[in-house]
Amino acid sequence: MVEIGPGLGAMTRPLVDKLQHLHVVEIDRDIIEWMQTAYPPGKLTIHASDALKFDFGSIAPKLRVVGNLPYNISTPILFHLLDNVPSIIDMHFMLQKEVVERMVAELLALPMAGCPSCCSTGCRWITC
Repeated sequence: MVEIGPGLGAMTRPLVDKLQHLHVVEIDRDIIEWMQTAYPPGKLTIHASDALKFDFGSIAPKLRVVGNLPYNISTPILFHLLDNVPSIIDMHFMLQKEVVERMVAELLALPMAGCPSCCSTGCRWITC
């Protein structure tokens, strides 16, 4: 499993407690430094990288991806991940409601011929 943008670990801690190993992709050097002391290296691998440029397929042949994505880069991250679909089992994200509403509205407005790849890759949108 890989978590995008773990920040101060609100999702990371419960994941590390439940999983044998967790990968995280983080760009902030201060957070990376903190994580290196906060979590045992045998349970956590930190990839110091921009999630928009990271090769998710380099971690494992099949991945589960989670994250609490920031508003300003949610859409680019999702579409970057969709380019890595062969490596991804499933993805679960916390997104701002406005991001999801905008994405779903854009998808519904498109004719099937112009529909983005997420429609044909089995994405399911659940809003709360």
